[in-house]
Amino acid sequence: MSIHQDARVADAIRLLPETVFDWDRAVLNEASVLPLGAALAKSGRGSFVPATAEETKKFLREIERVGDAFARSPDQTAVAITAYEASTGVHRFYRESMPSLTKTNETRREVKAARERLLAALK
Repeated sequence: MSIHQDARVADAIRLLPETVFDWDRAVLNEASVLPLGAALAKSGRGSFVPATAEETKKFLREIERVGDAFARSPDQTAVAITAYEASTGVHRFYRESMPSLTKTNETRREVKAARERLLAALK
């Protein structure tokens, strides 16, 4: 690539969020389908006790906190996730159905570092 092309690519990369896309929206999108899963699980057999409507509302409120945390830097998110995981009391179905918030945040760190390496290489 030419110097001009490198600069254009670097400018485009700089326009992206530091962790490349909106992780907060991704978390909220992931969580938005879980109440449907909880409703479908009601028809199953076994020892599963489905979430009540109130527990589902609580989960949706709590996941807003998680979304807010993922709108911050990975370091700030790590602190917020630790506090969230220590204090949350959402229904087991929701707790076990969500991807690991810590692993998701670590992926954000990796993406941020890769973005920084790419920008450095384009200088």
